[in-house]
Amino acid sequence: MRIVKQCKCCGKQFVATRMSTLYCSRTCNRKIVHEKERERELSAKNALLEQKEPNPGFNTSDSLKLLKASDLSVMLGVSRATVYRLFEKGTLKAVQIGHGTYVRQKDFDALFEANVSYKKRSYRRKCDTGNETYSVREITEKYHICKKAVLRRCELYNITKHYEGRNLFFNRKAVDQYFAELIEEIDLDNYYTVQQLMEKLQMSKQNVLSFVYKNKIPRITRGRSVYYSKVHIDSYKRLGDDVDPNWYTYAELIEKYGLTKDRTSYFIRQEQLRTEKRGKFTMIYRSDFDKKVLNGRFKNAEQDEQGNVVFIGSTPPTPKEEPRNTPESPEGYYSAEELSEKYKATRKRVLELGREQKLPAIEIKDWKYFEKEAADNFFGNRKCADGIKEWMTPEEVQKEYGMTPDARRSFVHRHKIPTKTEFGKLFYSKDHIDKVKGLCFDDRDKYYSVGEAMSAYNMSKDRVFYYTKQYKVSKIHQGQYVFILKEEFDALMKKIAEKYELPMK
Repeated sequence: MRIVKQCKCCGKQFVATRMSTLYCSRTCNRKIVHEKERERELSAKNALLEQKEPNPGFNTSDSLKLLKASDLSVMLGVSRATVYRLFEKGTLKAVQIGHGTYVRQKDFDALFEANVSYKKRSYRRKCDTGNETYSVREITEKYHICKKAVLRRCELYNITKHYEGRNLFFNRKAVDQYFAELIEEIDLDNYYTVQQLMEKLQMSKQNVLSFVYKNKIPRITRGRSVYYSKVHIDSYKRLGDDVDPNWYTYAELIEKYGLTKDRTSYFIRQEQLRTEKRGKFTMIYRSDFDKKVLNGRFKNAEQDEQGNVVFIGSTPPTPKEEPRNTPESPEGYYSAEELSEKYKATRKRVLELGREQKLPAIEIKDWKYFEKEAADNFFGNRKCADGIKEWMTPEEVQKEYGMTPDARRSFVHRHKIPTKTEFGKLFYSKDHIDKVKGLCFDDRDKYYSVGEAMSAYNMSKDRVFYYTKQYKVSKIHQGQYVFILKEEFDALMKKIAEKYELPMK
């Protein structure tokens, strides 16, 4: 049954949920409650004034009744702050006695008895300056930008402004001059929108905005749409399909000449080749680099008919350093090469650690040798735990155990997993990880993991759990992993194969 009622406040008809409902909304209900509270407060104050006994020596006429600011706020239905503003303006005559401010009843009555006609406030222009100025609203409507953007742009270009009352106006000529670009048509082929950048860069909107802000990508605004320069974006991200034929990138040089990035930078500095910075990329002038190569950098380099450098042979030479013929080390000392081979670290890393730890060393004809005892003490302490047979790379750990890079680093640090470094490559102990994960325990060879059972009998995970539960195969839990007794599971699979005449693997 629908209960249709009429609101006691606004008079609108509405469908009530209860018979006792009187108002169509919470707003109307709140409005009536406030009115009743005002009436209750006013009646209580009037009753209090009537109950007061008059002083025999004091004239108690209505003209000498005193009203407080709180009384006036209730009577006028305004805040006390508004009442005090009336006092300050002189609209109401008030006097401060002690900690209270009072107004005579007759002064309050005179406020309404004065024959002053009501005049509506007007916010229109007081003078005819329409041909010389723009209001803020006119600028926003003409150039399709928000008020905040108008004020910011006018402040940037120091455009003349003046006030008429509360209204703000700007010089028309200056606005047309500095805002004209906002209504000019743009070639959208030279710009990316935010949505296009999100799709092209495979970034979220927040990452795109952070990228363009960080790299100071030029942009233009049309209304609420923002466009970013395609040239600058492509120079940073190398998204452009056209390759500048007059310039090399580092990647192109490394691929063509077999150089490392460090050797390329060294060669450019030594030969003082012409370079150009494009975004975060350094471009090397192609003809200068090829000319230096032809002048003896590489013996098997020649120039073809088109002017490109080619190599005689299948592949370009790789300018790696030839193996150093290290002299025999003095007694009681290691060479850097010997330490590199013994502790599986690069020669460069050995020299760096030697300098950092200030290991005792000597130099003989530009060859550096480290004292054996000090080197063994330092590098021996960095050596990983002995007896560990199986090691895993970080990528293998993440794939095997379903970890993210952050989770892997946190796990290794928290459980103090032994590590080793060989020639700059990091490895983790698989045995220790399995032990922490519950995958390594006594009699481990007598049990199948779920994955091992799936592989052994070519069945799904659900099928393994079904057989284990249905036929009550013995199992144990290690952490989050389940292990099934091999003997019972193999016997079960043999029995099922014989029953249904299935081939056994």
